[in-house]
Amino acid sequence: MNTQTKLLLRECCNAFGADYDQLLTPARHRELSDARKAFTVMALKHTSLNITQIARCLRRDHSSICHAKVAAKQLIETDKTFARRINQIEQSIIK
Repeated sequence: MNTQTKLLLRECCNAFGADYDQLLTPARHRELSDARKAFTVMALKHTSLNITQIARCLRRDHSSICHAKVAAKQLIETDKTFARRINQIEQSIIK
């Protein structure tokens, strides 16, 4: 995992109050799953990583990442808090 990817993962953890080490475990707590979803959409948008590479970063399979991508896009449209956190992550990585 390169430095840019690690930075993005940490920003997603910070935005959702998730622990970095817990993010890579099978745990399915809300803050962890939301941070993973956020990382998925941000990595697809701001890095050259493909779905398989993102899955490896999160220790998941590619179908989990496909689902996370769809779920995140729905959350951005329906959950103002999730959308605000995505914007917060984007602002912090653009700096």
